[in-house]
Amino acid sequence: MNLVTLQDISKQYSERQLLDRVNLQINQGDRIGLIGVNGSGKTTLLRIAAGLESPDAGRVTVWGGVRIQYLPQDPVLDESLTVLEQLFDSDSPQIRLLRDYEWATQQLQQNPTSTKWQEQLTTLSDEMERTGSWAAETNAKAILTRLGITDFADSVATLSGGQRKRVALARALIDRADLLILDEPTNHIDAETIAWLESYLATESGALVMVTHDRYFLKYLSQIVVLLSAHQLLSDHRHRQLSCHKLARYPNMWYWLEIFVAQITPLPRRSQ
Repeated sequence: MNLVTLQDISKQYSERQLLDRVNLQINQGDRIGLIGVNGSGKTTLLRIAAGLESPDAGRVTVWGGVRIQYLPQDPVLDESLTVLEQLFDSDSPQIRLLRDYEWATQQLQQNPTSTKWQEQLTTLSDEMERTGSWAAETNAKAILTRLGITDFADSVATLSGGQRKRVALARALIDRADLLILDEPTNHIDAETIAWLESYLATESGALVMVTHDRYFLKYLSQIVVLLSAHQLLSDHRHRQLSCHKLARYPNMWYWLEIFVAQITPLPRRSQ
């Protein structure tokens, strides 16, 4: 099933052309790695696919009911919230239900004889049982812990840039969507945590589109690789425009990738 289609997408900033009639289809279950030299427009393409930026020309089609979760390189968080509150600042049904339950609990603690809040809490409890939402908070804390964040009550305002990226990544992981778009998800993360993230994402059923300079992370998770070069998506056939290609069809892809995309930083190989 098709989730998102980018058709003849063009984008430029002032006189600088980034995208020129780019086409890409993202289908259910796709694992797409987007590569290209720095400044080629990878982040712009991700933002357009996520609906956060409009193209100058072309059409973006997001099929009905498809939910998209996007992790930017430099996430902006609400500094008035705690770490756990930031994770639950979401419009997903399960997270919204959990947030409503926590609010009703606080109101009942302040008004223990209130029939209104007693009934509301009972209704929400039944709905959480029906939808399996009780595990949401436990799952959120487990993911934060795996990402190296253990003080859930800390204010977001006190976090370092690396910690903020991890909190934003945790939020993207727990707020499950049909399409997860990740822009440099391994930045500020150690090798052990990257290995855990690889395993976690490998078990998720949703579609994945990512940009990363970690070649082993890319190779481990990607079923499809596209190269953004000269304002278009290209395959390893010179100057041939392509929406995507299967690695199995191009057995020399990884040799070609390492030669062509010189900015992908060599890393010590992780054991799989």
